[in-house]
Amino acid sequence: MSVLLLLLLCCLCCGSLAKVNEARPHGQTLQKVLYDNVTYPDAVCNDGSPSGFYVLPATDPAKADMWVVVLEGGQWCYDDFSCGVRAQQNPQLTTSTVWPPYLTLSGIFDGNTKRNPVAGANLVYAGAFRFSLTRRVAPDSASHRLLQL
Repeated sequence: MSVLLLLLLCCLCCGSLAKVNEARPHGQTLQKVLYDNVTYPDAVCNDGSPSGFYVLPATDPAKADMWVVVLEGGQWCYDDFSCGVRAQQNPQLTTSTVWPPYLTLSGIFDGNTKRNPVAGANLVYAGAFRFSLTRRVAPDSASHRLLQL
């Protein structure tokens, strides 16, 4: 577990993964999964679209119990103005409506077992993720959902 955490931290510190579907050597393709807003009504993006993540189930039966989870950060917003700027500059950070169905990533997601000791494990990527709470806004409000600590 500590090895996975170390690899996760190295991956996050070495650069952003937010460039969606860029051609990447040795990458693997993960599939988008969106939360059901009926079952999880608070699992939403700033615009109210369902939140989600990308996943690739383990390809190596020996690593079926191993999980690599990358939680990429992505610029805070704290009021209507900052959320509006964030939505204009990086829409993929505020809405799932622009996320492609599949995402190809490399680095920690490299599928080559000679280069990557966690290749073949379950892979999860959550972009623009924060451990935060969603502040509820009035149903008739035009405000964005605001993220808070």
